[in-house]
Amino acid sequence: SQDLDGTFATDAELAALNTDDADADPTNELNTAVGLTGTSITVTDAGGTLSQDLDGTFATDAELAALNTDDA
Repeated sequence: SQDLDGTFATDAELAALNTDDADADPTNELNTAVGLTGTSITVTDAGGTLSQDLDGTFATDAELAALNTDDA
């Protein structure tokens, strides 16, 4: 699987992450899926699927074009 920085985790690294989440209770691992479609994020767990539009979080092309390099 690909990490956020573009590198890939090995099967051993993934297994280590999946076995030690600091609580040793496998019954509370309820999230079964996470997805991002366009600007909407969805999380599925034992209670169903929740969705949130993140559109206001992202800068528009016009906002990016208006940025002065002194502001960044």
